[in-house]
Amino acid sequence: MGRKLEKKEIQKQKNDFIGQSQAECNFVSVNFLNLFNELLAMSGILVLQKRHRYDGIPATYIPPVVLKSMRDETIEKFGFQKRMSPGTIDHVMNTLTEFRDDVINTLDAEYRLLSLAKSVSGPERNVIRAVASLLSEMKDVDVKCISESHLISSFIHPFMKSLFAIEEPNKIAHCSNILQEGSDLGKRPDYVVDVTERYQFSFVSCIGEVKADFTSDALATMDFYRLALFAKEMLEK
Repeated sequence: MGRKLEKKEIQKQKNDFIGQSQAECNFVSVNFLNLFNELLAMSGILVLQKRHRYDGIPATYIPPVVLKSMRDETIEKFGFQKRMSPGTIDHVMNTLTEFRDDVINTLDAEYRLLSLAKSVSGPERNVIRAVASLLSEMKDVDVKCISESHLISSFIHPFMKSLFAIEEPNKIAHCSNILQEGSDLGKRPDYVVDVTERYQFSFVSCIGEVKADFTSDALATMDFYRLALFAKEMLEK
């Protein structure tokens, strides 16, 4: 009963917010409800952030306690927070420490981690393989400013492929930067994981944007919101 009342109250606050925004803004040629849904898709990122005390979000409509409650409920529902077993973590950390200290070389470190990956299953295996995929790029040198292309090809691709596609024969992880099939946004994500069915493209399960360290905060923020719109569009296809 309490949950139903809470949902009704949230719906009422949403409707009040839309009504007030329509009254204060002179939207003539814009379907405000569609615009609101776009904004809602972007603000949905906030639900998964640990931070919840934002000055820019009207506490009248979305108080910090509600943001925190939404995040906690979402994480609990979908089981985002999964942890490795302590023994597996110790094995990985010991291997990386010996690799860092030059006790073992790249090949030995990769062999240890892949052997460990073979002994486990599910997300643990994927995470271990993702760590192993980066060892060949871990060099103790001072590098110049890394470009997006370098970052994607040497670090992002092997890591993401190991996490989301390497164990799945019907998933293809790739550097994209091309218009997505059926997309209405006219934008190109930097990284995509495609899912196929009966040998043909079916849908996108993962979308990524990449920004180098020298990128301005404004451009990084724009990509942050683009991800929300990409994800919303892919979910609606």
